[in-house]
Amino acid sequence: MQDASLGLGLAILGVLLLALPPLYGYPAEWSLVIGASSLALGSVSLLVYVRRLLFAAAGAPHAAFFAASLAIILSVEVGGPRLVWTVLVGLLIIYALGYATYRGMDPDDATALVVSTSSSLGVLTAIYVLSRYSYGSSVLGVVMGDPLLARGPEVVACVAIAVVSLILTLATAREVAYIGLDRDDAMLSGIRVWLYDLALYTLLGVTVMGLVRIVGFVIEHVLLLLPGAIAVSTGRSGYGSLAVSTGTTLAAGGLGLSASILFNLSPSGVIGLAVAAGYLLSAVLRR
Repeated sequence: MQDASLGLGLAILGVLLLALPPLYGYPAEWSLVIGASSLALGSVSLLVYVRRLLFAAAGAPHAAFFAASLAIILSVEVGGPRLVWTVLVGLLIIYALGYATYRGMDPDDATALVVSTSSSLGVLTAIYVLSRYSYGSSVLGVVMGDPLLARGPEVVACVAIAVVSLILTLATAREVAYIGLDRDDAMLSGIRVWLYDLALYTLLGVTVMGLVRIVGFVIEHVLLLLPGAIAVSTGRSGYGSLAVSTGTTLAAGGLGLSASILFNLSPSGVIGLAVAAGYLLSAVLRR
C-alpha cells in the first residue's frame, strides 16, 4: 500500500499544480494537454518497462521525428490531417521494428537500424520542409515540444490517447508483466502473446506519434524510459506501480507548466528534468 500512497500523493500534487493556472486566468487547454500527455506516457512507460521493450521505446521517438516531418509534406501535397499521417507513418515503422525482432533480429541491432534510418530521413525531410514550406514552427515543435500552442483537435487527441492508454494499461498490465518475465511460460499457459505484443506496439506507436508535437521527440525519450523504471523500483504491486508511474509524470507535468508560467521556461524541458530528478532520488533511496 505504500507504493500506492506514494503514487496517489504524486498524482494529487500534479493535479493541484495543473489546476492552478486556469484559476489565475491562463488557458485551461494548457493544463489539459500537459496532464493528458503526462498520464498517457506514464501509463505506456510502465508497460514497455515490464515487457522489456525499452529498445522500442528508445527508437519510437526517432521514428516520430521522421513521421511528423513527412506528415507535413503529405498533408500539403496529398491532403489530410498531419496528425493522422504522423500516426500512420510512425505505426508502420514501429510495426517493422517489432516484426524484425519477432523474426529473430537482435533488438539492439533493430533499434540501431531504426534510430539511424529515422534520424537521417527525419533531418532530410525537416530541411526539405523548411526550404519549401512555411512550417518552421511545426518542425521546431516536433523537436522541442510545444504544448502551450495546442488547440482544438490536438487537445481532443491528447485526452483520447490518455484515456485509451490508461484503460489498456489497467486491462493488460498483469499479462504484459508475465510475458516480460517469462515469455515461454506465458505461451504455455495459454496467453496469446502475439496479441498482447501487437496491442502494446500499437499503443506505443499511437501514443508517441500522437504526442510528438506536444511533448517533443527529445523529451519523449525521458517520459517513456524513466517513469516505468521509477515505478518498478519503488512499487510492490501492479496497481501501485501504475500509480507511481503516472503520479510521477503528472507531478512533473504540473511542475513543468508552473515553471513555464513563472520563469518563461520550456514546459517539456522542465518535465524531463523533473522526471530525471525523480529517478535519481529513487535510486538514492534504494541504496
